[in-house]
Amino acid sequence: MTSLAYRAATLACAEEIAALHAESWRRTYRGIFRDEFLLGDLERERRAVWRARLASPRASTLGLVASDERGVRGFVYAFERGDPGWGVFIDNLHVAASHQRAGVGAALLAAVARWASHVSPGVAPYLWVLEPNVRARQFYERRGASLREATVRENPGGGTATYLRYAWTDPTEMAARTLTACVDLVGTAPPHVRLPPSR
Repeated sequence: MTSLAYRAATLACAEEIAALHAESWRRTYRGIFRDEFLLGDLERERRAVWRARLASPRASTLGLVASDERGVRGFVYAFERGDPGWGVFIDNLHVAASHQRAGVGAALLAAVARWASHVSPGVAPYLWVLEPNVRARQFYERRGASLREATVRENPGGGTATYLRYAWTDPTEMAARTLTACVDLVGTAPPHVRLPPSR
């Protein structure tokens, strides 16, 4: 496997991010999201989302990609604030099937932890995971996140499912646990990722 470069997501990445996002949803959410949504023109729907996000990037968001000479292999996107009373919200973290269990997700998550410690110190970073997505739940649990609550929410494309809020105590704990997990997995610290300057 070739080495990856970690960099900020830009509008030029939107097509590849959308394709990876659609592929990840189809691989993971079959039987959870509606078939007509997953098997329809999901790439176009995701392209619209990512073009809109990356065309006008905001200081209150963080988008990063992991890529090689063949393109984007993983990405993460987070908001400085999500639900009231919580800290940084990690909205998306996806890694290509060919690059899973190679430390890519752990490195991207570690970069978010560093960013969260600057923009939202002392407040719990969190994300939502679909209840049937056991693999993702185990991934976050190994990196120090704990289950905080469950709620039924509407899925993209219609229907409903149970979503689980996973969170860390604060960005410092998140940074320590994600760094440790990344070192344990790949034998080295995650690559340095240049983050946007904190305000």
